Amino acid sequence: RLIQIDDKMIDRFLEF
Repeated sequence: RLIQIDDKMIDRFLEF
């Protein structure tokens, strides 16, 4: 990943 993304951020994005 070029950009570091938090797993929590992904979970929230998927939740939405």
